[in-house]
Amino acid sequence: MQQYPLIGISGNHRQDNTEHDTYILSYAPNGFVTGLERAKAIPVILPIVSQETAHEYISRVDALVFIRRARCFTSFIWRRTSY
Repeated sequence: MQQYPLIGISGNHRQDNTEHDTYILSYAPNGFVTGLERAKAIPVILPIVSQETAHEYISRVDALVFIRRARCFTSFIWRRTSY
């Protein structure tokens, strides 16, 4: 069975700030997800988290895609070289 690379997509936060909906949403534009699927990769949206948790996420993905306007740490750019 072919193994597809697991690709992390840097997510962003959005809060509606309404009286009835105070949840913070983690999201990424769907075009990134569908594009990676078409390229035979498994996309995973990564939320904005603590530095320690970010290191754990990064250790589990094969590559990262940083989307525009996402608040992320560019020092975490990394790509696994073997699958």
